[in-house]
Amino acid sequence: KIFSNGQSALGITLPSKWYQRYNLKKGDELEITLDENRLIAYAGVYESPVLKTSIDITKLSKKVIRWILSSLQKKGYDEIKIVYSSKSESETVRELLQTMMVGFIIVENAEGYLVIKSLSRDDEEVFQNLLRRAFFVTMEMASETLSNIQEMSFEKLSGTIKLEDTNNQLANICERLINKGCVTKDPAFYYTIIWNLEKVCDDYKYICSLMLEDRTGAISDELIALFAKINAFLRGYYELFYDFEFKRLLELDAEKGCILDIIYQLSGKGMSKRESLLLHYLHSNMLKIVDFSTSTIAIRNVD
Repeated sequence: KIFSNGQSALGITLPSKWYQRYNLKKGDELEITLDENRLIAYAGVYESPVLKTSIDITKLSKKVIRWILSSLQKKGYDEIKIVYSSKSESETVRELLQTMMVGFIIVENAEGYLVIKSLSRDDEEVFQNLLRRAFFVTMEMASETLSNIQEMSFEKLSGTIKLEDTNNQLANICERLINKGCVTKDPAFYYTIIWNLEKVCDDYKYICSLMLEDRTGAISDELIALFAKINAFLRGYYELFYDFEFKRLLELDAEKGCILDIIYQLSGKGMSKRESLLLHYLHSNMLKIVDFSTSTIAIRNVD
């Protein structure tokens, strides 16, 4: 409800769930935006609450431990007590702190449990920097993968594939910052961008794995040319995201049609099993790149 605030002003009550989430209190200032019949309030810079939890990883597999810790990191927990029963479980946690949970350190190490805590800075500036870095890492992986396949330097792909781990680290932190409320505008669309970028990087990982498993001979010139087109398509969406124009979006949509035509033509030709799988991953990758469209429009197009 609207209430009177003095002789010439009216006020509204803020929902408790919202102001508690952003640690707002009497005297704090909000950024207010007028949008036709809507009044939009932004919490602005705030100190997010320290979220703590505990888990028991006794007798869980390495993969399940990874899933659990990844989910807690993404949900925004700052301090996690981890109960374990074996040396291997403890070593798994320590390994994941190095490879996945960037910004977390061990602050307490006792018999049968340890406590990890995030020391990273949580704000929107950090998020935007990491998001751009995630795009760069994905494009770097795309370029390196193609270059190594062209040169038949398949052994180098074992290094290239590690860029997917870097992308996962960046994605986890970005998703964590969104869930902690550090992204005040269009968080759902930003989350979609990050999630999809991670899946695009996965396809390049699958291509690297394929070529590492089967290193017999060169890939056809037609597939190499298609690969280059899709890499350029990815860069096109990156440029669109940071410099949005509907004209450029229409150009990318037309390019999508050309790429699909090439894929359909190649799919009807005789190929080795390796080349067929490569074509499948390239097709899958291109469709995921297209999925940036809606979220990019929502974030970058001025209403």
